[in-house]
Amino acid sequence: MTEIHLRNSGVVKMKKKKKSKFKKKFEKNVSWITFSLMRALLTFIPERAFPSIVHYLEVISRPFSRKWRRIALENLTLSLGKEKSKEEIEHICRACLREVGMSFCEMVSAMVSLFRNSSPLNELKEKFFLEGEENLKRALSKGKGVIGLCAHFGNFTLMGAGLTSRGYPYALVVRPTDESRVETYFQKWRDKMGYDSIPALPRSQAVRQSLLALRQNKILALFADQNKAKGGVFVDFFGRPAGTVVGPAVMALRTGAPIVPIFNVRQGTNKHKVIIGAPIQLEISGNQEKDILVVTAKVTKVIEDFVRQYPTHWWWFHNRWKAKPKKKEEMETPESSSPFL
Repeated sequence: MTEIHLRNSGVVKMKKKKKSKFKKKFEKNVSWITFSLMRALLTFIPERAFPSIVHYLEVISRPFSRKWRRIALENLTLSLGKEKSKEEIEHICRACLREVGMSFCEMVSAMVSLFRNSSPLNELKEKFFLEGEENLKRALSKGKGVIGLCAHFGNFTLMGAGLTSRGYPYALVVRPTDESRVETYFQKWRDKMGYDSIPALPRSQAVRQSLLALRQNKILALFADQNKAKGGVFVDFFGRPAGTVVGPAVMALRTGAPIVPIFNVRQGTNKHKVIIGAPIQLEISGNQEKDILVVTAKVTKVIEDFVRQYPTHWWWFHNRWKAKPKKKEEMETPESSSPFL
């Protein structure tokens, strides 16, 4: 495999404090206990009660989630402050946290149902409506696989069920959770959902399995909206340079597989619309480094367009702009390549 070196990826390195073994073990046990309790509770709680539960949890968690709220409010103010009032920004902040809570409740509820139901995908199929399915069919007909451009947006964990329940082959690169018992349960759940899980590490193996998935004409879901320092490039995101993964660009340029935006938009409790956009048009110059930068910028612009249209669906509490360029980087700001928005 050709190794790609990017010159414009310098970042300011920040040292992290290492957690003690006791603290790590404590956090893992808390994670497992919380997850187990949620599974037990959601076995009996009806779906119609989810909004009230999530609203209550969001309110009582405010003293314990100050860091996340601070990051979210700062990101929202810098990104949307010129077009949204302070009250609107505070509403979006609360709403995005509730969206995460709703998605978590739906995910755990689906897990419980999947392990009880003999035909779980048929039940999940009714919860998802596909918009733009013809874009996916057309892209897959080329036989090169499809790079599904995804983000931490809406109920992205269940989104794949809207595809696998209709017979579409769906693979995604996953980063295992720190708690092994939770991860074992998650892996069994992904298997039942029909997901082809590709471990993110080791990286070389993840790349090989991703290329294989595309050769098998599968949908390869890649998330391109998180902070990336080492190995990423800086492109414009809401008017600021953001360290961004180059995976979708590299895969598309190497394989010729089309990049198709796939985003999940909530329509109600456990009701979702999966929006499938037209393939992103790539302009290839032959200069590998430049092409990666331009394609990554286009991919990021598509994500920004979705976030602008559905601001309560995205993870504003993620420190997306944490990585800082050492010097002024080349920034690509292409016109919107998302004509269906």
